[in-house]
Amino acid sequence: MTLLDQLGFFIPGIIVAMLVALIGGLLSPLVVLKRLAFVGQGVSHAAFGGVGLAAVLGFGSTRGIDSVARTLIVTAFSIGSGLLVSHLAQRTQRRTDTAIGIVMTASMALGFVLYRLAGKHARESGAGPLPSIEGVLFGELLAISPAGAWTTAGVTALIAALLFWFRRPLVLWAFDEQACAPAGLNTARIATTLLVLLAGAVVLAVQVAGVVLATAILVLPGATALRLTRSLVPAFALSTLIAAATIAAGIVLSVWLDWPPGATIALTQCAAWVVAAVATGWKR
Repeated sequence: MTLLDQLGFFIPGIIVAMLVALIGGLLSPLVVLKRLAFVGQGVSHAAFGGVGLAAVLGFGSTRGIDSVARTLIVTAFSIGSGLLVSHLAQRTQRRTDTAIGIVMTASMALGFVLYRLAGKHARESGAGPLPSIEGVLFGELLAISPAGAWTTAGVTALIAALLFWFRRPLVLWAFDEQACAPAGLNTARIATTLLVLLAGAVVLAVQVAGVVLATAILVLPGATALRLTRSLVPAFALSTLIAAATIAAGIVLSVWLDWPPGATIALTQCAAWVVAAVATGWKR
């Protein structure tokens, strides 16, 4: 079987991966500029709680209508986790990283317990096994169904529309937060908006790279682009291009070398950052 024949099995996954590249590439510069990498990490790990909840509710499969329901449940759970992080950080006057640690730990633990219970119930009822934990943690492109791809397209369109609608306050907040108050903008509301968009993007990235590696797609393209340019528009365009190119290269390499797709994509994006760092000087 040729490389092209093997890639044919990945078509729904490739479509999802390119949609993730679009959203990840657009959000990544904002994540890097506002130093929200750990927030993305926390929300991506918290998404596992949504996976466990979906499994308990009977939507553990990645096929057909189950994949649609699963994506929507995980999206809602991730957004809820992001809002909870924002609430804890603002209302309890705790550091944001403390709030992230609390939510991430609770959600991951809850997800493992619920997934274990759902798996036990599935075996006892004869419904068949759930997708492997490894696939959830590190991504499984082959498991993405056409229905899942359509759902991802809908979520992507919604995130892209919201990102376009809020582009001006988000960009001003990212580059000059002190100018927001004179402009009549509520910085807490802007931060919450970005957190919600980031949570939605995390759900999409989890399908490609898994819970553990999803943050790479939301951090590395922007980090690489901002090493190559300091201008706003080129940074967003370059970040999106880097995300698409590295994800595509990662998929091809994973098929060619028989490596896990999620891990290969993350390594490819790390390699791109290293090349940019060497080309521009490590201290930049």
